Amino acid sequence: MDCTTSSDPFHEFSGSVDYLKASKLKRPVHKHNDKEYEKRRLIMKIKSCLSHKAFQMERKLLEKTKSEEPSVSPAKYSPACVGDSGSSMAGSSPPSPVSFPSLSQKLRYYVAIDCEMVGCGPQGKISELARCSIVNYKGETIYDKYIKPEQPITCYRTRWSGITPKHMLKAVPFKTARKEILNLLNCKIVIGHAIHNDFKVLKYYHPEKLTRDTIKIRQLYKKAGLQRRQAVSLKKFAAIVLRKKIQVNLYETKE
Repeated sequence: MDCTTSSDPFHEFSGSVDYLKASKLKRPVHKHNDKEYEKRRLIMKIKSCLSHKAFQMERKLLEKTKSEEPSVSPAKYSPACVGDSGSSMAGSSPPSPVSFPSLSQKLRYYVAIDCEMVGCGPQGKISELARCSIVNYKGETIYDKYIKPEQPITCYRTRWSGITPKHMLKAVPFKTARKEILNLLNCKIVIGHAIHNDFKVLKYYHPEKLTRDTIKIRQLYKKAGLQRRQAVSLKKFAAIVLRKKIQVNLYETKE
């Protein structure tokens, strides 16, 4: 067979080392992308490790809460625990079925807060707590005290706060009042209007999931017929939604 009629373009190199080198030219190697490939591979590996750790932590937390539920719920909500004496717990009678908390029991975890501020520092630009009021779900007052700021008061803002110098004569120190207030807010669903301002003067952070700010609730704006973009005051909300007048003649408040 004549060599010129061969269909193999590398036939003349067959059987030699040069043929092997030439055959490798069919699959070019892009060496300039190796570094980028390694970087991407390392990033993907780190992401997968982090997601795996997060999944493990979440699973452990769920297992922990599931293991704690049976030991807490029966003791807290079982009818056998409720009564004038502990005789119902004693004896050989079978334990009563577990009853979940009723609506009235859940509502006791709702409280509403409102704080009044006075001005301290140069030109009264620094807001400090001067009064705090807290009510429960039924509207019953559970806390209402005047509080003496840590800094000297330079502006009482009586027109808006209703605070006068007479109220500070028997006011509670800030540290004492703060401790009492935080005890009432602990593990509660706290409701307020622009509530971030109240938490700021209290020097306190409440979990977002347990906070209800009326200035952010769309249903209220819809019910009042107002646009969501507007910054509506509590006075206006009360007048439109509740048809009640508030913050009228604040300077005539009682001592």
